[in-house]
Amino acid sequence: MKFRVLFVLLVIVPGVFGQGRLSAQDTNQYVIKENFKREIVIGDKRYRVYNNWVTFGAGPSYHSANPKTQFALGMDFHFHIRKPYFFFGGMVSGDEFGVWNNYSGHMGYVPWRRENEQRNMAAMIAVSYTQGYTFLYAGHYSSNRWDRVGIYAAFQYTMKVQYAVGLGPTFFVDWNEKRTLIGVRLDGYLSGAYRGYIRGAGPKH
Repeated sequence: MKFRVLFVLLVIVPGVFGQGRLSAQDTNQYVIKENFKREIVIGDKRYRVYNNWVTFGAGPSYHSANPKTQFALGMDFHFHIRKPYFFFGGMVSGDEFGVWNNYSGHMGYVPWRRENEQRNMAAMIAVSYTQGYTFLYAGHYSSNRWDRVGIYAAFQYTMKVQYAVGLGPTFFVDWNEKRTLIGVRLDGYLSGAYRGYIRGAGPKH
């Protein structure tokens, strides 16, 4: 009898509790994976939660090495790789439209984005590369072109007309050793969020 009790205590009971612990450990190993193709429904239309977007527009800017307010024209494409967002784009600026003295491109990371039905907001930072011409006097620039690597940062505030279409300001700064460019553009916004109508809700032909 004593042997049976000892056997239960030493073999069966530890085995049962050990399985319980293993089951609990196995449960903790389950990880909920994000669906990067996840959609939401607004009205009778479907929209992708993780979506790419493009902005493009123009506006005034301050040039640290030029007394004249510059006209800046730019465009950016924003995309995601799973959850993180990245972007690349370009900008030209000059004394007036078509008279450019500054050409720059940038590529970087979007560390923060908030999107809902009314607006899209995003902050971004990038490495920039600029080619430019030194200001001499009003309307005249050196013929010797310079180029520099710098830092570009921007903040977008888009007010939506529709979920995937909007308009709003983009505040930006582009710095390098030769000059600092600070300005604001009025940017159009187009995203690839729209995926079509929900089943049975499309236009009737």
